[in-house]
Amino acid sequence: MTTADKVTATPGAISRDREAAKAWIDQARVDWDKGDVEGAASCCRRALALDSSNVDALANLGTLLWLEGRVEEGEARNFEAHAIDPGHLGAVLNLALLSHDAGDVETSLAWLRK
Repeated sequence: MTTADKVTATPGAISRDREAAKAWIDQARVDWDKGDVEGAASCCRRALALDSSNVDALANLGTLLWLEGRVEEGEARNFEAHAIDPGHLGAVLNLALLSHDAGDVETSLAWLRK
């Protein structure tokens, strides 16, 4: 059982609003720090269910998907985050890293220059 499942089991623990989405993102970071990638991804998805335009949740989920080997999905989440907030450092750095990992150094450098 992931942390997200445990929190959901507590009635009324998290309400459906943007502040609740931030709480899920905070929990995702805790899970991620503990090495629970699946739990962290679940928390990011729950944050996005509450606030679909939350760039932190999109960028973090993108990174987590990338770590799971789901590179195209991870890249897509980071592009979504970038489209919402072109100045979001996490999304820009993630896109630079994804480009570099794919062997596209020029695109990676272009992301870093933005």
